[in-house]
Amino acid sequence: MRRFALVACLLLVSLVVASPAMAATQAFEARFDEGFGRATAHPCPTTELFSFCGTGTIIGFGEATTVTEVVSFENFDPATSCADVVLRRTMTLGDGSTLVLMETGTVCFPGKSSLAPGAAKSFGNPFNIEATFRIVTGTGVFADAQGSGTDVIKAAGDTGHSRLSGSITLP
Repeated sequence: MRRFALVACLLLVSLVVASPAMAATQAFEARFDEGFGRATAHPCPTTELFSFCGTGTIIGFGEATTVTEVVSFENFDPATSCADVVLRRTMTLGDGSTLVLMETGTVCFPGKSSLAPGAAKSFGNPFNIEATFRIVTGTGVFADAQGSGTDVIKAAGDTGHSRLSGSITLP
């Protein structure tokens, strides 16, 4: 009987030691105040199409900066003043950890502001983006992160606000 108990204990210990750590899935929320770098002293990085950047908080992780690049802007419909958009968002914590998201959604320009006279030369015409995101890579505390969710962006002038929510799985 003792031998059976000893063998059972050894098997249990070997299973615990040999099993990989379980990943933890949790709610993901982030809020950012952003600008386009044209009316500020510190402009955003220049990208091929368009970018905006800012500061905010990733709930549960702390303060962060963000840079969002427009990867594609297609299928603009003058009747609705909306288009398909793909974004790449890079969020960076104070310790240097990064989280990169790819976002796919729709951008709309209220009141057809994108068609207003001078819109092609000016900046800051109001727009709203509703997108879904997926986490594509991460470093530091976000290494091997996975997850998805939604992003709602509202902007006008040189100011925008992003609200991201979804889930994140960390090893």
